Amino acid sequence: MTSTSTKNQRRFFSPLFIASAVLLLVAGLGIRPAISALTKRYSKEPIDLRLSFDDFDPTQLPSFRWLPEVRGIETTLEEIETEDWFSYIYRRRTPLQGEPDLDSMIFVTYYSDPRAQIPHTPEVCYRQGGAVVRSMRQVTVPTPDLAPEIQQIEALMLHLEQGNILRILVYVLVCEGKCYPSRGDARIAIGWPGNRYTYFSKVEASTYCPPGTDPLVMEERCKLLLSETLTPLLKYHYPDLDTVRGK
Repeated sequence: MTSTSTKNQRRFFSPLFIASAVLLLVAGLGIRPAISALTKRYSKEPIDLRLSFDDFDPTQLPSFRWLPEVRGIETTLEEIETEDWFSYIYRRRTPLQGEPDLDSMIFVTYYSDPRAQIPHTPEVCYRQGGAVVRSMRQVTVPTPDLAPEIQQIEALMLHLEQGNILRILVYVLVCEGKCYPSRGDARIAIGWPGNRYTYFSKVEASTYCPPGTDPLVMEERCKLLLSETLTPLLKYHYPDLDTVRGK
């Protein structure tokens, strides 16, 4: 009995046991600071616009004429959950052949809360307003004014029907300087570690398509309006990429 107890004590106080116990103790004491340091290192912070949307110049789009007498979309802080937004109504400066001279709308929102999960996208919001999504597909939008850095982007094209009215709409989500056509892709980008600051913005261009009008013609108008609006947003309004990357 005494011999067995002595053996257990030797085993208990063996160098290997003591070393293992010390390592476990050190690991236990260090894991909380390590987790805290990692959380601090990879947690993201909000960032303001480089240039406020209040300073967006609606007259600067090359192919479109701003209609100051016509109000854009009307919404509230409770509906879109941000104070950083704008909406303007435009018409083509020179309509193309076969293109009706109709109003087109641009609607832009900006968010910089790391907890936000991109709550508002047109395919959801317009359905809630009673519209029917007749089609939804990814399209390529040329961005020549942003080349060579960004020669084109991928966006989401919607055909929305409410009553007898067909609305053509194209939108893109801009997250930390890059463009994404879907909410899922944008959410992954926002949550991906690396950038110190986070933001996302929805840029939406839309118009109506009267009966007898080729929807492709109106799609091209929306794509052009989206492209020409993105140019000043990326160049002057959204946060500087080096700042977002924490350089």
